[in-house]
Amino acid sequence: MTECYYKNKNINFKNHLSKLYELKYDKVSSIDLEKFILDIEMEHSPHVAGMCLKIAKAAINYAIKHKLVKENKFNTIKVKLPKKEKFHLTEEQARHVLQCCSEIYPRYYDLFYVILGSGMREGEAFALDKGAIDFENKRIVIDKQFTKGQLRLIPKGHANYRYVYLTDDVV
Repeated sequence: MTECYYKNKNINFKNHLSKLYELKYDKVSSIDLEKFILDIEMEHSPHVAGMCLKIAKAAINYAIKHKLVKENKFNTIKVKLPKKEKFHLTEEQARHVLQCCSEIYPRYYDLFYVILGSGMREGEAFALDKGAIDFENKRIVIDKQFTKGQLRLIPKGHANYRYVYLTDDVV
């Protein structure tokens, strides 16, 4: 986890969850706790409410582990996070990226061309090696990726192990 993640966690605890100190857990209903989380969601955002709920669940699970309480009343609460919008380049934008790349970073032009022409993900592209390219079958084997700053191998048969097929002009 990143330093930023922990900093946000501490801020959410201090700004929101510390208000629970005033309550006696055994006297509070799950409906009261749900209202508490929903108020955070309305006042701030679903992401802040989701982080607060995650922290609260973890704290109560810790208390259960040490037999301080019997149940986690936060487990019935759900925060619906908005779906992230996917951004896709238009054909004109993709041509512009390739034009800029050919002028500024000509060394990486082929890599950008393959990425744009195949739909390959960023982490997959940065993990490519020459052995992954199958020119005869016009495809690239995606069997590893960079994620969270580390090279991760994807076992064959895993959902993320796949082939990216290439057009004739990409090959």
